[in-house]
Amino acid sequence: MDKSRSKKRKQAFTIAVICVALISVPLFISGYETLEQAYYSKEAQDITKNWLSGSGYEITTFDLRKQNLTFHIIGTGEIPDLEYLHLALDEHFKKPIAIEMRAIPINILHYPSDTGQ
Repeated sequence: MDKSRSKKRKQAFTIAVICVALISVPLFISGYETLEQAYYSKEAQDITKNWLSGSGYEITTFDLRKQNLTFHIIGTGEIPDLEYLHLALDEHFKKPIAIEMRAIPINILHYPSDTGQ
């Protein structure tokens, strides 16, 4: 009876180890891909912020999915040439990145006016 019980215990333990492995491997791969995506997104956002530096614009939304970058900027003044951003991203990632940018201009009004009249 003890040998039968011991054999069943070993089988149950083996099944448990296999189940843990079957669950852990996909979770590890998914977590790694998520971490990698976050890293690439942060790199792309830093490059984009550098491209915008000195302009009157700032990033409001930012999304990098594989090789597609979509972002919105808001601000005033002239927008830097998008080709420079494209070249910087291509050079950094060593692959072409498609860019969709939406610029939202803002107008700043002051009331009452600074003249006091």
